[in-house]
Amino acid sequence: NWTAAQEFCRKNDMFLLSLETQNETELINNHIKNSGLPKDFYWTSGSDEANEGQWIWTSTQENITVTNWRNNQPDGGKKENCLYLHSRDEFKWGDWMCNLSQYFICEW
Repeated sequence: NWTAAQEFCRKNDMFLLSLETQNETELINNHIKNSGLPKDFYWTSGSDEANEGQWIWTSTQENITVTNWRNNQPDGGKKENCLYLHSRDEFKWGDWMCNLSQYFICEW
């Protein structure tokens, strides 16, 4: 789940992925596309759990300013507080329940 992914990254001196610029977003998207990683959902460090509707990168505590939300996202209200990257949907983002198991990417 999202919390376990964040803990794994921290224990290995890394952080759960933050996509803070358009260039970084494109680099990660291309890496997933060209590396043979599964086409699936990937947790990022994005969350609005602390303040509903205010999305931040938890690894940096910075507001999310560059976005790539799927249509009608975020839509989960207080039930869906973690941001995923969906590689099967043109790398669009969505919010989802944090307790669900997904792939994840760490960065340093």
